[in-house]
Amino acid sequence: MTKLAFTGYLQPAKSNKVLYELKPNIQGVFKGRPLITNSYGLRDQEYTLTKSDNKIRGVVLGDSFTMGSGITLEDTYHYILEEELNKNEAGDIQFEIINFGTSGYNLLNYQGLMELKINALSQDFKL
Repeated sequence: MTKLAFTGYLQPAKSNKVLYELKPNIQGVFKGRPLITNSYGLRDQEYTLTKSDNKIRGVVLGDSFTMGSGITLEDTYHYILEEELNKNEAGDIQFEIINFGTSGYNLLNYQGLMELKINALSQDFKL
């Protein structure tokens, strides 16, 4: 079984609590599925740091389940949740669920992510 640590897709993080993170702008394959990261090194689509007034933004933290290890991005729970939330009747509000999941992360890594990256991001809730 392939481990993310042996793929070359990781880089050291700027926090001794996070330790490692996905490299930005990856276009590769992991566990037989495409692994693409955005310019922030997140397995997600591109988002701006600040959000517009008509957006409700949330973030998800997690390990391989949240990252979507071995599945397509479109099959991850946060992608599906974002799609379902954006089927709202009014259509004037858009939801963004940003994925901070990385295989192997644990509670210490989540705390480091909160301190290093997530608290600096304009968001309305955390999951």
